[in-house]
Amino acid sequence: MFLGIDPLYWIMMIPVLILSAFSSFRVKSVYNKFSRVLSRSGLTGAEVASEILRRNRLSNVSVTETRGFLSDHYDPGKKVVRLSPNVFRSNSIAAIGVAAHETGHAIQHANAQPRRSRKRGSTRSRRSSVGASGIPRKPQSGSDTSSESVVSHTMNRES
Repeated sequence: MFLGIDPLYWIMMIPVLILSAFSSFRVKSVYNKFSRVLSRSGLTGAEVASEILRRNRLSNVSVTETRGFLSDHYDPGKKVVRLSPNVFRSNSIAAIGVAAHETGHAIQHANAQPRRSRKRGSTRSRRSSVGASGIPRKPQSGSDTSSESVVSHTMNRES
């Protein structure tokens, strides 16, 4: 035992910690690279977020500045897109990309779209007739078993 913890724990956790550190480093380095590239429009992250919200008729969602570096997030409880100073005030393509990403969460929330799971193309849905693999699930009793409902669900998922 190392530090009083089971060796199996360390065998599992060390790769997770390494992958997490690498991912964090990669996100920050790509952001820093593209934060030096200015957008042609000259709009800041805050202006882009506000414009996206306006075009999607989400006047009840506000855009504010928050502290931190890459601490950007959408708060669904307060309906606020919070952008870090580097994103809020900058007109780089990195800032615009982060602002658009966070504003996308507000649009998803307004449209009540289920969040995407880590598996590509799948959605979290209890009544889904199509599994994460894209293979239709066995119908439950009392549910619509027509092929039209499966096709409709699959088409909606891809859009």
